[in-house]
Amino acid sequence: MTPATRTQTLADNAAKASRWTSGPFGPHTCVTGYVWREAFTGDDVCVTPAVRAQAKLDNGKAADRRVSARLWISRYTVPPVDNGDGTSTSTSVDDIPRLKINGDHFNIGQVRLYIRYNTGRLYWSGTVSASAHSGYAGGSFGKKTGVFDCAAAGKAANAYAQAQDVVSGRWSPRLPVRVGCAVL
Repeated sequence: MTPATRTQTLADNAAKASRWTSGPFGPHTCVTGYVWREAFTGDDVCVTPAVRAQAKLDNGKAADRRVSARLWISRYTVPPVDNGDGTSTSTSVDDIPRLKINGDHFNIGQVRLYIRYNTGRLYWSGTVSASAHSGYAGGSFGKKTGVFDCAAAGKAANAYAQAQDVVSGRWSPRLPVRVGCAVL
């Protein structure tokens, strides 16, 4: 919410008892010209209809405004490079999946990305700019890391990926990954 909305909410909360009367809805019936704000279940603070409409709008956009720093991993492979003469170049590691770090519910702006071993030692880091994308809440991103995905059956994660929203300073939860395997 905006600072003005916050100030309005504090004023409405402070004045709530003066806007109640006994009536058809009990002792907290709103006086003429006011309605229950209904910002949450049981919210019986009496406000103007415009304030209630603003509260409903703000609540509807809450997920887009909350920096909950959601993170997930996807995988990608490197496609062959077209040489321009009808042939293409590939290497022996092109078909080994690599890790892509994705996120949403970040502030618009810079996000720092890290992959650390479980000991805390840094394995990889990078930055990305979170921006608005249809279908994702808040600022979102996808960053190809180039880091090989070493996950295999029976092999425990030896590292984790994590992101920091630079605007708010908030950190995402840690996502377990497996990195550092030998590739030929």
